[in-house]
Amino acid sequence: MKKLSINLFVALAVFLSGLQTIKAQCNHVVVGYWQSWNSGSLNPTYWLRDLPCSYNVVDVAFLANVAPNDPTMYFPLDSNGVESTAQFISDVAYLKSNGVKVLASIGGANATITIPDTTAMNNFINSLEGIINKFGFDGLDLDIENGIVINGGDTSFINPTTPTIVNLITAIKRLKVHYGNGFYITMAPQTANVQGGKSAYGGVWGSYLPLIYGLRNEMNFVHVQYYNTGSCLANDANIYVESTADFIVAMNDMLFKGFTLSNGKHFPALLPTQVAFGLPATTGAAGGGYTLNDTVKKALDYIMNGTSFGGKYVLTGTYPGMAGIMTWSTNWDSSANYSFSKYFSQYFCGTTNFCTPTGIAENVKNENSIYTYPNPANKQLFFSKPASFKQLEIFNMAGERVMSVNDYNGSSINIGWLKPGVYCLRAIGENVNMKQVFIKQ
Repeated sequence: MKKLSINLFVALAVFLSGLQTIKAQCNHVVVGYWQSWNSGSLNPTYWLRDLPCSYNVVDVAFLANVAPNDPTMYFPLDSNGVESTAQFISDVAYLKSNGVKVLASIGGANATITIPDTTAMNNFINSLEGIINKFGFDGLDLDIENGIVINGGDTSFINPTTPTIVNLITAIKRLKVHYGNGFYITMAPQTANVQGGKSAYGGVWGSYLPLIYGLRNEMNFVHVQYYNTGSCLANDANIYVESTADFIVAMNDMLFKGFTLSNGKHFPALLPTQVAFGLPATTGAAGGGYTLNDTVKKALDYIMNGTSFGGKYVLTGTYPGMAGIMTWSTNWDSSANYSFSKYFSQYFCGTTNFCTPTGIAENVKNENSIYTYPNPANKQLFFSKPASFKQLEIFNMAGERVMSVNDYNGSSINIGWLKPGVYCLRAIGENVNMKQVFIKQ
C-alpha cells in the first residue's frame, strides 16, 4: 500500500510539474464572464466549478448596487437557478486552487452606478470589502456601463472633476492598498468609453479614459468590448467596422500607441501587457461584433508577430506581450463546446489546460460523483454528499499514510490536526474508488 502511494505521488508530481511548466511559460490571459443567473437553454447555466481549464481568469457577473445613487454593493447570486451561496464559495476556492483568478465584476448592462460623494464612496468600499472577504474574490472588474459619464466642463482625463469618476478612482486605489499588489483590477469598457474619445470627449465618449489613466499603476489590464459598437474612428483617420481583423488591429493599436482626443489632448499609450480585448463567444451572445476565430487569429498574428493579412490598417510595431482576450460569456461559450476558449488558450499558450496541481479532481460536475471541498481547506474537508467508504486514507507528499479509517460514514473529515501542506485522499467504497489531492492551509 505504501509503495503504491509513493508511485501515485511520483506520477502526480510528474504530471503536475508539466502543468506548472505550461503555466509558467504563459503570460497571457483568456478571460470569461460567468453568469450568476439562470440564462435559459441557449447559454446553459452551470456551477462555477464546472468551468473548463481553457480559462485562467474568470469574471463573475455581476455585483449590483442597491440604487443608482447608492453604490452600496451586493451579489445577487441566483440560488434557485444556479447554485447556493455555500456551494459558490466552495467553487471560488476550487477554481483558485486550480490557479484560476476569480474576479467580481461590477455593473453590467442593467446596473446604473454613481458615487456622488464621500459617504457613497465609503459605502461602496465597505460593501465591496464584505463581499470580497465573504466569497474570496481575487480582484475586481469594472464593467460599469451606466453611470460613468463625464460632466460638462470636465475636459481633462488627467485631472477629472466629475465626482463619480474621482470617487471611483479613489475607492479602487484604497481597495488595492488594502488587499495588496496581488489583488487584480481590470476594466471592460465599451469602445465609446475609450476609443470613442477620439471622435468626441464628454458624456459617455471617452468616459473611461480618466479611470484608465488614474488607475494605470493599479490596473492589470483592460479588455474593451469590441462588440455592439458598429464602427469607430482609428489613428489613421479611417473608420473601421466591427467583426473584421482590421477593426481589432486598429482599436488595439490606439491603446498600444495612444491617441489624440477630439479636444486635442493626447491619451498616452498603455503597456502592451495591459491591453486585451473582448469578443462574443457565439453569434447569439451579443447584438453585433461576433468574429470568426480564424479572423481574430489574422489580427493577432499581425499584432503579435507582424504577419500581415493584407488589411487596410498598417501597424508600425509588434506587440507579442499583449495581455490576451476576453469573451462574453462562458455560458455562451459552453453552448458551442467552448470553441472560443479552447481556440484562444491554445493560440496564446499552446494548451487548453491552465489548471495547476490542486486541480486533479474531475473538472466536470457529475451528479453521481463524490468530491471534496473546499480546496484549500483549513479545519474541515466536506464531501459533496454523504459518503460511505469501506476504507478512507490520507497520505502526505512523502507517501506516508497519516490517517486511516475503516467503514467510514459521514459528510466531512476533521483535518485541523494536519500540518499545512499537500495531501492525497484515497477512499474505497462499494461503487467508488476515489483519489483527490487537497491543500491543508
